[in-house]
Amino acid sequence: MKPEFLALNPQHNIPVLKHDDFVMNESRAIATYLALEFDKSKKLYPTACNKAQARVSQRMYFDTGVFYKV
Repeated sequence: MKPEFLALNPQHNIPVLKHDDFVMNESRAIATYLALEFDKSKKLYPTACNKAQARVSQRMYFDTGVFYKV
């Protein structure tokens, strides 16, 4: 990895999102941020209904229960 990338992300993992001066890693957090930031209709990550938002989160995190069982 290039030094410029490593400087952005101290954890040295991918993916990384840089939006203006905001930098974050972790794919699910990035997906949530992008939906909240750019989906003005609030259809991708609903904020008015906790149940709908919970359902979206459930689907975003399903792999942790399927692929990483304890």
